[in-house]
Amino acid sequence: MKGKYSLAALMLLLVMSCSRHGAIENTLIDMNDRLVSFTGIENNLDINIPQLAAPRKHVIRQNVADVSINLREFYSLDQCQLTKLVAERNTALGKTQLPSVRFAYERALLTALKNCADQIEPSHRMREKLNTWMETKNNNLPLVYANLITQSDESYNAFSLPTGFISGTNADSFPESKLAISALIKAPSADDLELTFLEEHLRVLDNTRLVANMWHTQDLFIETLPQITPLLQKYQLSNTCETKKQRDDIKIMQNIFKMFFAEKVQPVASQLNKYHYQIGPLLDELIKMSDLPNEYIRYISNNNAEKHAQYREVMSAHIKEWQNIFRLCD
Repeated sequence: MKGKYSLAALMLLLVMSCSRHGAIENTLIDMNDRLVSFTGIENNLDINIPQLAAPRKHVIRQNVADVSINLREFYSLDQCQLTKLVAERNTALGKTQLPSVRFAYERALLTALKNCADQIEPSHRMREKLNTWMETKNNNLPLVYANLITQSDESYNAFSLPTGFISGTNADSFPESKLAISALIKAPSADDLELTFLEEHLRVLDNTRLVANMWHTQDLFIETLPQITPLLQKYQLSNTCETKKQRDDIKIMQNIFKMFFAEKVQPVASQLNKYHYQIGPLLDELIKMSDLPNEYIRYISNNNAEKHAQYREVMSAHIKEWQNIFRLCD
């Protein structure tokens, strides 16, 4: 009985989650239906939101030139603790490292190389070779970091595969998502990068999908509001507020506005703006600080800047028409 109850509770949570993340779409549909029913103005709402057009992973993978390091060359450098790291990379498992593991490994290898170079005499036969490897590894690190962003399933999903729309509530996990993105940005310069710490933040990004859900919600507003706004324009032209019925009708329109837009749409839009203003600059920083492929930079910039500007434009136009209706009786 206990097992059945747990399963039922889990199913209920899943249904509630799906409902919550689809609530704003249902609200817009209901608002349109109520306006059509009250005004008598036909308006068939056709919602067809395109998928986020993220480039495919294999297209945006950066090619990182590998450095061949022969273990035999380090027999005299055991005190540097470098041989273990090189051996890890030379194993079959090491050659198929996850992007996060590869990035943490390259950071650790750079530190070990520097420590070795600092510990041996300038005249040591390995000193010049160590410096050459360090230079190559330093040059490669931004590419390895770019692959961490684009090739990790967690971060790729977080920026390209929405699980729904934002709800504007704690269920969006905004603080956790913002912290995870900040940690990802700080990873290249972190003094002591812990793989478990990095992978935990990657999991948070994958579990919340806040960025992808933000952009999906933007697209929902861009798709639906321009279809509802003309109905408000038509209503405005047909009502001059000259009769008692017309004045009463506008009061009903005010109630519709309050019930649907003010109480349900606007709170989500307000939170969307809040998320954008705090996470948007982090995404700008992310694409400026790394060697991300141009296709991926354009993808992020399009959603973070151009699409957001388009969303604000259609939202402003929609609110303006409601305001015009309410001014009819001024």
